[in-house]
Amino acid sequence: MTINANRFIAPTINIVDLPLPDAIEALDAEAIIAARMAQFQIDADAAGFPYDVGALETDPIKIDQTAHAFRELLMRSRVNSAVRAVLPAYAQKADLDAIAARANVQRQLITPADPINNIAAVYEDDAKLLVRYLTSFAVPSAGSDDGFIYRAVTAVPALRDVTILGPEYHGRAGRVYVRLLWEGGITVPDDAILAVINAVRDTKSGRPLTDDVVVSSAPVIPYSLALSVQVPRGPAPAAIEAAAEAAIMKAALARYAIGAPVWLNYLGGSAYVANVQKVFLNSPLADLSPDKGSAAFPRSIKATARVVE
Repeated sequence: MTINANRFIAPTINIVDLPLPDAIEALDAEAIIAARMAQFQIDADAAGFPYDVGALETDPIKIDQTAHAFRELLMRSRVNSAVRAVLPAYAQKADLDAIAARANVQRQLITPADPINNIAAVYEDDAKLLVRYLTSFAVPSAGSDDGFIYRAVTAVPALRDVTILGPEYHGRAGRVYVRLLWEGGITVPDDAILAVINAVRDTKSGRPLTDDVVVSSAPVIPYSLALSVQVPRGPAPAAIEAAAEAAIMKAALARYAIGAPVWLNYLGGSAYVANVQKVFLNSPLADLSPDKGSAAFPRSIKATARVVE
């Protein structure tokens, strides 16, 4: 599960759009050295001895200040890391574990370790843990969108996406649709759907007594993209085709989320890898706009090179 601008989980605040906090400073080694040398020049003038060789890289004072500037850079970087470690939007690994623990949320075990075959345990990644941490604040509120999402991704960590659809979508009062999305464009397995049903069934903390909760796999709309890329004579066309297809597939998969539209100019722009001069989209001819309960999945990408003189 990836947290990015294309996702709609816990949408009140999109952490991708947050600016870096002022406490995290941009690091510039040359600026640090210049500031240290300027201060040394001031101190030397105040002490009454001439110093005019600061521009020489071989000057012992310059060498000493450069070494200390590097250590200062490391210290400033350490401060930046410490700030990131306490912010959920930027914390990683054990730092994020410590933050999530404040809400009694623990990183889930996906696959147990196999000591006999020397295989390490696999845990959910930072993105999934962050989703569960952010949505956990709404858990006490039975029937909240985030509460349903938290229970779903906790019950089935392998889910790619979850969305909650109320009466504004289906027009039936008292009914909630929980739509689930699986990786690879396939239908969510029955056992995963059952696990989510059990997770949201608790009427005391999971859903209000008046809500009829329907859990199902989100419909997947498969599509194939065909395009031509104009390339100059010389580079191997097959290599350029493969690179373009890989870049487009990466971009297309980033839009594989419930309710996420797929824009052709976005996919076409991704095809501009090295040596591509122009892109011609062949099919489809219009943007893909799945509704709020479905997702578009790239079934295949085909790029054909046009060699020009």
